[in-house]
Amino acid sequence: VNIVRASVTGIDKANKTLMLSDGVSLPYDRLVLAPGVEFEDAYGLTQTDYETRTPHAWRAGPQTQLLRDQLAAMPGNGTFVMTIPKAPYRCPPGPYERACLVADFLKTTKGAGSKVIVLDENTPTDAANPYSAIQAEAHTFTQAFSVIHAGVVDYQPGVTGITIDPATRAVSYTDRMGVLHTVNPQVVNPIPPHRATGSGTTGWLTQAGLANSANGKWAVVNVLSFESTAAGAAGVHVIGDASQCGLPKAGHVANQEAKICA
Repeated sequence: VNIVRASVTGIDKANKTLMLSDGVSLPYDRLVLAPGVEFEDAYGLTQTDYETRTPHAWRAGPQTQLLRDQLAAMPGNGTFVMTIPKAPYRCPPGPYERACLVADFLKTTKGAGSKVIVLDENTPTDAANPYSAIQAEAHTFTQAFSVIHAGVVDYQPGVTGITIDPATRAVSYTDRMGVLHTVNPQVVNPIPPHRATGSGTTGWLTQAGLANSANGKWAVVNVLSFESTAAGAAGVHVIGDASQCGLPKAGHVANQEAKICA
C-alpha cells in the first residue's frame, strides 16, 4: 500500500494513467475514485464569502467555528436564516437537524422570540402538506418544526430565487405562492448546491468524461459494481457522494458502496 499526498489533476482513460499534482503519473488496471463534493457559487455568494462571512459550514473546520461564533454573538430574539438546496446534497437529514439544533440554542439562550427561517428549495410532494418537502425523516422533523420548536422555526418549502447580500446579510426569496420576501437576519447560513469534485467546466472529472449525468454534476455508475457508464471508462469506478446512483449521499452509504465495489 502506497499513500501518496497529492491531488488528482487528470485521467488518461485510453492509457489507463492517473495524473497527480506533484507531477507523478500512476498507471492503473482498476481505478476507484471517491472525490466527494464541492460547493457551487450560489445566491450571489462566492467561495470567499463562504469562508469569511456567510459560512455554509458543510465542511467542518474554520467554517463551523465561524458559524458558531456568529450564533453566539446574536442578540436576544434575533433571526437566523438558513437555506437547503435541491436534492441531491450531502447528508439528507443534516439541514433539518441543524435547524433544530439552532432553534434549541436560540430559544434557550437568546429568548423565546428568536426565529429560525428555513428556506427549502425542495418542493412538497403533497401540495396540502408543506412538510412533505422534507428530504429525510419527514415525520420526525414535522414533529420538531410544528410542535417542539413551534413559533421559533418558520419552515418555507418550495422557495425560488434566493439571493443573499454578503455585506448586509439581507435575504430575498420568492415563496411557493409566488410572493417576494426580504428578511434581514443577524446570521445567514446558506447551504449551496453541491456537485462532484472536479465536475466544473474545467474540472478533471469533466475533462475525463466522467461527469456524465444529465446536468454534468455527477458521475453515473452501474450500481452493481459502481463502474462508470461513461464511454471508454471501463475499469474506472466512482463511489461515495460524487456518484449518481439513486442512493443518499451519506457516509454509511458510501461505506457500503465501497464494499460492493470491492
